[in-house]
Order: sequence, then C-alpha cells, then structure tokens
Amino acid sequence: MKKSKPSEPLTLSESEATWVGENTEIQGQVEFQGTVRVFGKIRGEVRCASGSELIVMPSGVIEGKIHGDHVIIAGYTS
Repeated sequence: MKKSKPSEPLTLSESEATWVGENTEIQGQVEFQGTVRVFGKIRGEVRCASGSELIVMPSGVIEGKIHGDHVIIAGYTS
C-alpha cells in the first residue's frame, strides 16, 4: 500500500464554492471559510471567517444572525 503524505488544508479557488442546496435545511450554528452560496435554508447563526464570502441566492433563506465581512443577500434573512 502506498503511503500518503499529510494533506494540505483545502483551499478553494474563486470559481469553487460550497453550496447549500435548494432542498436543504440546516439548523444550528454554521461557521466557514471560503465561499458559501445558500439556495436552501439555514436556521441559526452564520459566522464567516475573515476574507470569506456568503451569498444568499434568491431562493435562499437565513433565519438568524449573520457575521461576516462580505455578505451578498438576494434572498430572505430575518
């Protein structure tokens, strides 16, 4: 069996992002680095690491506090 080297932290390029799908609902505190696009629903606090980006798409919903430097909201927040 081939030994693998310890992996480096995953770095997302500008074209890569994590998506919360339209039929997905997350409950609880969410913390992330990089870019997250929300098409579905998050119920709870969202914390974006420094330099990260949160994009709430037109179908997206966030019910809770949002903490971040770069937040784009095209959907619904409360």
